[in-house]
Amino acid sequence: MVAKLSPLLWAVLVFVAKPALADNVTYQQYSASSADWKRGFVFAVAQYHTTINPAERPPYPTTRAFQRCLSGASDAILQQQVETYVARNPSSLTEPMVVVVVKTLHDMCRAEIEKGG
Repeated sequence: MVAKLSPLLWAVLVFVAKPALADNVTYQQYSASSADWKRGFVFAVAQYHTTINPAERPPYPTTRAFQRCLSGASDAILQQQVETYVARNPSSLTEPMVVVVVKTLHDMCRAEIEKGG
């Protein structure tokens, strides 16, 4: 018997075990997925962006900006923001969903990112 995995765990597995697969998820695949899976996917991308980026130098201004901006955002709010972003930017329909989510996060957190450190 295979245990049922939570949507968040599935999203984490996609990023840890199969990064190439995560890069190739299309909006069509994303939109056909369950609401739980979509929330988990978007949440996993957001969590990744609030983790210290080894390529960024201290005091990690972009990472800290994402941490401040996304600290109160639930997975449902993040998913809703992605849908809003896609509706406003129809060209994003052809981009990989990881790119769409990252662009959504940058759009959401622009003010914090521009503040810096």
